[in-house]
Amino acid sequence: MSFDDLMQRAREIEQRAAEVEYTQQTRKAEGGGPSGNGVDYPEIRQKYEGAAVPHFEPFTGIPDPASYDAPIEALGSAMEQLSSGEMKDPISDGNIKANPDLTRVGSAGDTLEDWTGEAADNFKRNFLDPFPAVAKNQFLLLGVLKGALEADQERWR
Repeated sequence: MSFDDLMQRAREIEQRAAEVEYTQQTRKAEGGGPSGNGVDYPEIRQKYEGAAVPHFEPFTGIPDPASYDAPIEALGSAMEQLSSGEMKDPISDGNIKANPDLTRVGSAGDTLEDWTGEAADNFKRNFLDPFPAVAKNQFLLLGVLKGALEADQERWR
């Protein structure tokens, strides 16, 4: 339900409350009750005006579940960028498409075979060797974040 729908519903409740009281007072007046013949609908309507709306306003801050779709999709795309093809979503256990560019990282050492020296050793030790573990950890983190957003989306749905 949108903000406008929610506020419209609050106004309908106010109107219905005024109608019910007016009907009750009219019946009392017809039956010779204490209210006499002086039943004034505008006065009753004014009594209920603004009575329900403030109680509904806190609910207008509830997020729209559809607003989660874009971030969830972005996290899924990021997971695809980090997927070697053997990875599954850690929350849903669904398959994630492989990024063929990641296979080239492992073979970069072969391409740079002629490169020697301290820089080459540091590159291999500090980048190539830990790359699979770093990519997997980042993939898992993205999966957990995506799962958290999906859970929050369901909560508001």
